[in-house]
Amino acid sequence: MSILKNSLYRKLKTYYLSHIWCSFVLVFLVLVTFTFIVIQGYLKQEYKKYLKDKTYSTEIVVLSSINQNLNLIIKEFIQIAAEVSNDNYLYEEVKAYELQDSNSTRISRDLMNALSRYSQYSRWIENICIVSDKGMLFQYDRKNYTNYKFWNKDNMDILYQINNQLFELLKQDTLPKYKADSYYLTHPGDKSLYVFHIAVPLKGDKSFDNVTHSVVLSFNSKVLGEFLDTVHQNSEDLAMGYVTDECGIILYHKDTAYIGKKQEEYLTQENLQNISAKIEKVGWNINIAIDELKMKHQVDVIYLRGTVFYIIILFLMIAFFFLIKFLVLKPVNAINQSILKVKKGNLNHKIIIEGRNEIWKLAEEYNNMIDALQEMNQKVEKHHRDKVISMKKQQRAERAALESQINAHFICNTLGAINYEVIEAGNHKVSVLIKKLSNILRYTFDQKHQDVYFFQELAWIEQYLYLQKFRLEDVFDYEIDFSEAFEGWPCRKLMLEPFVENSILHGFLGKQKGGKIVIRGKAAGKRLKLTIEDNGQGMDEKTEEVIQSIIKNPLAADKNKVGIGISNVVTRMRMYYGRAMEIKLITHQGAEQNLYFTFPTDSQRRMNMRVMIVEDEQRARRGLHNLITSISEDYEVVSEAMDGRKGLELILSVKPDVVFTDIKMPYMDGIALIKAVRSMGVNSEFVIISAYEQFETARQAISLGVKGFLVKPVTYEEVKTVLERLNNRDYQKLKEAVADLEKQYPLAHPLILKALRIIEANYAAKISEEYFAECLGMTKEYFSYLFHKDIGITFTKFLKNYRIQVAISLLLNEGLPKEDIPYSVGFSDPKYFYKVFREITGMSVSEYLKKLS
Repeated sequence: MSILKNSLYRKLKTYYLSHIWCSFVLVFLVLVTFTFIVIQGYLKQEYKKYLKDKTYSTEIVVLSSINQNLNLIIKEFIQIAAEVSNDNYLYEEVKAYELQDSNSTRISRDLMNALSRYSQYSRWIENICIVSDKGMLFQYDRKNYTNYKFWNKDNMDILYQINNQLFELLKQDTLPKYKADSYYLTHPGDKSLYVFHIAVPLKGDKSFDNVTHSVVLSFNSKVLGEFLDTVHQNSEDLAMGYVTDECGIILYHKDTAYIGKKQEEYLTQENLQNISAKIEKVGWNINIAIDELKMKHQVDVIYLRGTVFYIIILFLMIAFFFLIKFLVLKPVNAINQSILKVKKGNLNHKIIIEGRNEIWKLAEEYNNMIDALQEMNQKVEKHHRDKVISMKKQQRAERAALESQINAHFICNTLGAINYEVIEAGNHKVSVLIKKLSNILRYTFDQKHQDVYFFQELAWIEQYLYLQKFRLEDVFDYEIDFSEAFEGWPCRKLMLEPFVENSILHGFLGKQKGGKIVIRGKAAGKRLKLTIEDNGQGMDEKTEEVIQSIIKNPLAADKNKVGIGISNVVTRMRMYYGRAMEIKLITHQGAEQNLYFTFPTDSQRRMNMRVMIVEDEQRARRGLHNLITSISEDYEVVSEAMDGRKGLELILSVKPDVVFTDIKMPYMDGIALIKAVRSMGVNSEFVIISAYEQFETARQAISLGVKGFLVKPVTYEEVKTVLERLNNRDYQKLKEAVADLEKQYPLAHPLILKALRIIEANYAAKISEEYFAECLGMTKEYFSYLFHKDIGITFTKFLKNYRIQVAISLLLNEGLPKEDIPYSVGFSDPKYFYKVFREITGMSVSEYLKKLS
């Protein structure tokens, strides 16, 4: 038996030492048990003290209330007795009854009626008795038992004693002139009926000196219980109310066994504590006995239940712990088993992942490590294969772009050839149609320029309306009334076409003639208000509700399966203009339809800094997104990308103000991304967030004009500081510093004035003679000639001079750090900027600033 015990002990000890969770469970149980014992003991003592104090304070209040009520009821009884005492009629009847034969029927009846009348004064009066010095003279009994009279030979000595005590009191020259007697007595006909007595002299209207008779009124003791029983009801058996006389004899108790016993004996026997109050009119005491042992027992029972409940909870927690232990250690055991198999050379064994918690993720990482070991020999081959696939994709993309250009070139050339045939045939109307169709196709096929100007967009819309009007045989007419002041404002290509098309296809459906579309553009304060109106049939209520929801939330189009075109263009417009743009639709079925657009100025459009995040870790992207938007409403995260390649696509599409990018990412790292964006002329600012603080990376970032280099983990203040520095650009001051180009060249050709407005708004963008020639619908050579003729210098030299003039304004206003200025005015290479600055001003930037100071 001893050997078996030792063996079991060694096994348990070995298991305990080899499983770390056993130590945690043991410590947990000891701490929880100790904490429970301490807290339970403390709470138990505190609750006992609280219950005792609360019980005593409550019972004192109850005692005071009962005392007041009993004083009032005793006072009422004494007043009844006083009225009987002063009743002259009763006095005379008693005298007559005593002088005549006691069997006289009339006098007996009159006396009985008088006493009966007084018994009705209170429901608690059980008996009224007339007593003389010779004994009982006459009594009235409420119960009126035939065989039992209240006062009889068995208790007559008590009646004599009450009478004698009263007359002894009358001999004294003191008040009161009544006697409340506490002799306990039960009714002969009802042993459960206990009474007490109030004796008064029967004097009528005579003086106390002539009194020969007394009246003893017996009251039901239950009148005391009616008030004292509330003690028992309110105290949950912890307290009991009772009444004692001046000698300490119990007159009333809920348990009649205690009536007649001494108070001291009762309290000692039951181990009770007592509080009391005096009934002033009769000298008795109202008592409340409090059972502190029962109070303690109740607390012990409550805490015993709590302990049982705690033990049950503890066992449930242990069971729950074992369940958690099993679930938590299951992947650890799986990893352990797999490691043993790998030791034997089995690299194909994988752990079956059954969860998503941290330890299962560890098991998943273990599987990944096994995969990495298996794929180590194939790494170079896979790298080359991916490289070949990437090159093929790039070739396909380049071929598709080339084919698109070839197709557009072929179609436009073909239309040109057809146009000449039409002109030779003398059909100039068809020639105009072909020309407009060719312009529309050329504008649509151009994938390089998605950001255009209102004069280009409206020119395209005018040609589109012209062709639609011809196609529909003059079902509608159109009018474009657009202020020249806004023609040079930037906008997104083809952003008005879906709304105009909607008016034509749906608004004029079923019309034969009389339709009209009006496009107006005018100033609304410092903003542009553009209206598209038609007098068509409007929309039904359901369609209007869908379109209104799409205007508020473009994603609603996916749910409703309608309005996809409008959804796409609203999304593009909101990405470009931000929250400053407003769209409002007013339409009714069978009535006109009005669309109102309010566009911000370019500086207003950029008032909310548009931020993009390029980060391969989803948690880091979400955290940075929340951090940026929490700093200020002025910062709007417009897009996110999980690698450099996707980031480049989105930057070229969205053109954000600021890009926060990681360095190490799949497919294209952060430095390569910045180089690619700079080479494509996009003027976004970059902030690098990296886990590595390397000198070479920082040097490359500075050379590429990166505006901030933050080391992970970043703080709120770091991000706030760099955003505030990047947002410190006052476009209004810049406009005041650089003179209005239109005013400098008032006699220039209208198309050259449009070009000057574009340069003013987009001097930092990648613009060239080819770009303006295409925008203005002329050849590069003609644009170069016309610009030189009207301005006096070549376009290239003018653009350099203007950019340097803006740079000087920025230097003087101190709105940007000096190292950021080259990128802010359109130079991708700072060294080239400094070279051009010296060529135009004849000095370096430092020399220029020193000269001004």
